[in-house]
Amino acid sequence: TPSRDLTDPVTVVIGASTGGPNAVERVLASLPMADCRVLIVQHMPEAFTSRFADRLDGVSAYDVREATDGERIGAVEALVARGGNHLEVGSYRAGRLRVKLTEDDSRSVTPAVDVTMESAAGTVSDPLVGVILTGMGSDGSIGIRAMADAGARTIAQSEDTCVIYGMPKRAVATGVIDAVHDLDDVAGAIFDGGAA
Repeated sequence: TPSRDLTDPVTVVIGASTGGPNAVERVLASLPMADCRVLIVQHMPEAFTSRFADRLDGVSAYDVREATDGERIGAVEALVARGGNHLEVGSYRAGRLRVKLTEDDSRSVTPAVDVTMESAAGTVSDPLVGVILTGMGSDGSIGIRAMADAGARTIAQSEDTCVIYGMPKRAVATGVIDAVHDLDDVAGAIFDGGAA
């Protein structure tokens, strides 16, 4: 896996639903080692998120774990939102990100991409990248706007490579998506769009 020298620590938030596990795996497997921390929100029941994190850990250069409340991550680490809870960024300092798990039934799905993206946008002071992958529904369209407002680079998966072009379509419709990429180009786009 190639490594990248970045001027600032980058935080990436990836959101996905239907068709997402394979899509997230492809992105993580291709992500170069760098001063980058990754939060993954995949719509998935609680019984499966730990196994999903293990699967990602096996294919990626990143240390991937299921999120626990109060956990901290830094460079070359990734957390998968635990099913049944929202994943929020509680604090951020000098490249170290601390998460909290919350419950909020007001959202249409749990974990919600919107919750993680909105909290990252409001908390992380270094470069952000928001990625919306395949999935049905509109989760992520509010969060990706919040991230864009915070100066994040925003990426959506192309319709041709989505299992279901729902969440990316709604994200693109917000007008704040910087780039639409085929799935195999998403990992490279996370670093090659200028924030690095």
